[in-house]
Amino acid sequence: MKKCVPILVGLAILSALSAVAQVSIRGWVRDADTEESLPAATIQVDGDFRGTVTNENGRFLITVSRIPSVLVIRHIGYRTQRVPVESSQTPELIVDLEPVVVELDELVVSGEDPAVGIMRE
Repeated sequence: MKKCVPILVGLAILSALSAVAQVSIRGWVRDADTEESLPAATIQVDGDFRGTVTNENGRFLITVSRIPSVLVIRHIGYRTQRVPVESSQTPELIVDLEPVVVELDELVVSGEDPAVGIMRE
């Protein structure tokens, strides 16, 4: 039993170190049609609270705690995309988001401020 203790302690240390290991992922988010950068796109690690936002050039850096992971990329007016990250040696990710057309109901614009009508009543 005494011989097993150092082995168990070693395994516990190795598992703790692997749980703390983190991998940084760099990427670029852009429009799939025009290939223009998309600033302010959100990137989140699926199943985690970690996230980031792309800079003015559409670039981001995010740290994941485990590989494989899935990144969820969102931007207003574009289809959400899930990108699997399978290797810690992944070069810069290039994520092309597809624009989504959304039709809204009609909007009526009048010349009067609605607050004025409320105040009259």
